[in-house]
Amino acid sequence: MTESTANRYAATLFLFALATSGAFYFAPSLAWWVSGGIAIVGLVLVGIPHGALDVLTHSFRNNTATSWVYIAKYLAAIGLVLMGWLFIPGITLIGFLLLSAWHFGQADFELWDVKGGEMIWGVFVLSMILGWHLDEVQSILLPIGVSEVFLSGARGASYWIEITTIAGWILALAFAIHLRKIPWIWSLLMLATTPFLPVLMAFMIFFVGQHSIAGWSHLKNGLKMSNQQLWMKAAPFHLGAWAIIIGGIYLFGFNETHSFQATVGWFFAFLGSISIPHIVESHRFIHQVKDRN
Repeated sequence: MTESTANRYAATLFLFALATSGAFYFAPSLAWWVSGGIAIVGLVLVGIPHGALDVLTHSFRNNTATSWVYIAKYLAAIGLVLMGWLFIPGITLIGFLLLSAWHFGQADFELWDVKGGEMIWGVFVLSMILGWHLDEVQSILLPIGVSEVFLSGARGASYWIEITTIAGWILALAFAIHLRKIPWIWSLLMLATTPFLPVLMAFMIFFVGQHSIAGWSHLKNGLKMSNQQLWMKAAPFHLGAWAIIIGGIYLFGFNETHSFQATVGWFFAFLGSISIPHIVESHRFIHQVKDRN
């Protein structure tokens, strides 16, 4: 992706987020159907596939054929994280959020060529997405067993979280302008719309629209493959990921109450389970490609 293309894409994502926030204000039912459909298409096209190429990047890094031992370890890691969601959901949630913040920050700053501060940026991003919607977050996390005491404590700090994110947004904007990082500026404008979106759509716009596209760009540049080549290589593991997510939702999320919140909660639990080993492999791949260059 060239610099001018990246700038145009980031601007388009901001405009989409702005239009979506307006749609939720004026026509929320229609906005759910349209934005939800777009989110699902985005997950299928790039959201899940960008993580389904870990076997390929592992083989690329080690200059070997597909490793069945690596696949077995990867599946074991998914199972271990899932056990954490089932038996120690609060601790697993904290670990997942911290790793996700690091992963999101690394992917963005590597793409924008910003040195240092990846973890701070990742924490800020998640605070913008989640911190302004703690009531919604609680309704999603309670059905998967996260302690109400823990969630209530977070809700009690909502005022300070919001004040801190506003200050962080201003500071980040100043850095982005100083460094002349146009995509970073557009990203901050996009994140400024997240308080006016449902938490699910705020996350999807960032995860699919920004993070997954950044990950896909790293893969294209590092592996020297086209979009079609990457998608075909991802296909078997892409299908496997959806089998894990849909099977998990069927077993745990689609309960006797048919709760939308429980379904969303378990969707994120299973997405988180397949994400943890991906975060580790993505970090190794980005650094090896960087060292080679």
